[in-house]
Amino acid sequence: MAEGAKLKSTGEYTVTWRQALTMPAWETTFTVSIGAERAKNDVAPGFAVAALVADTHKSYVQTYDVDGKPADRSFHLVTHCDDTLY
Repeated sequence: MAEGAKLKSTGEYTVTWRQALTMPAWETTFTVSIGAERAKNDVAPGFAVAALVADTHKSYVQTYDVDGKPADRSFHLVTHCDDTLY
């Protein structure tokens, strides 16, 4: 479960997790999408990418507008830690 997210600069976020996202036998992947916090909120269109960082309790998310420029966007992030690949 995520503990929180911090905006570092335009569209650039660090998400902190309670549990480490990597272990020796795990494959960690992300699913991230632009989305509203609540069903009735309007959301500006765009896209997002996510990645691991050196700190195993953190991940990186970058959000963009439809033209590919960094932009602050709300997002949904799911982490998949799978040990069946090894």
